[in-house]
Amino acid sequence: MNKHPSPENLQGATPGPQPAEGRPAKARAKAKPAAAKDPATKRTCIMVLGMHRSGTSALTRAISLLGAELPKNMLGANPSNPAGHWEPERLIELHDQMLAAAGSSWDDWRAFDPSDLGAARLRFYKAEIARLIDEEYGSAPLFVLKEPRISRFVPLYAEILKRMRIDARYVLIERNPLAVIASLANRNGFTTGFSSLLWLRHELEAEYATRGQPRIFLSYESMLEDWREGIERITNSFKIDWPRPMTRWQTLLSEHFRQIISISWQAPICWKPIRELSIG
Repeated sequence: MNKHPSPENLQGATPGPQPAEGRPAKARAKAKPAAAKDPATKRTCIMVLGMHRSGTSALTRAISLLGAELPKNMLGANPSNPAGHWEPERLIELHDQMLAAAGSSWDDWRAFDPSDLGAARLRFYKAEIARLIDEEYGSAPLFVLKEPRISRFVPLYAEILKRMRIDARYVLIERNPLAVIASLANRNGFTTGFSSLLWLRHELEAEYATRGQPRIFLSYESMLEDWREGIERITNSFKIDWPRPMTRWQTLLSEHFRQIISISWQAPICWKPIRELSIG
């Protein structure tokens, strides 16, 4: 079990489960080996990392419109994210199960150490993650994976993807933390201090774990102002030849970001320049 302070020492910092990201996980019987793949087939995973409410969904959908494969079973849209989440629902459930087994949860700002699970359970979760990646993405040569919880255990995924002979490319998306804090206060009722710690944990873990790896940093606000520059940076940095023709994805992405901007301005916590945001 994780060696963390007791809940009594975290007054006001442990909210109850939330519908979008805190539902109980379904138990699984036992791990099954991942399906065998042709070693000559090169697969690439573009992993989107970032704190909840930081624009990870908008970016993931944009990458999928370029031609990267999405998971077969996705968490759907809901009032807090009407444009959709674009993340693998079964992996979310497995992650929640894994975190709970180690005395943690999706909204825990403390460090998560997978070794606290014990050797046997850690092997189980590694096998299950590999199995679900194969089932959700099949033999797709290029796919996009986004699940904000992964920001807290990137090394675990890096090891699994390496064993599966999948090249990982990391896109870390940042959003003004004041906007993230305000959004969490509106959706979850989190305090400013709690949300700040949660944001910091996700940001620092993801940044540290991807040092020396193929990665780029993008700003959510900048993507809303000029998405073409962000897509160009991803393309050039990772040297990707997108499956979908440029004439097609340019149209799709223009409509996608128009929709995101429209939704953002209608939301209680809308997109604004950093200088206009404050926590009162």
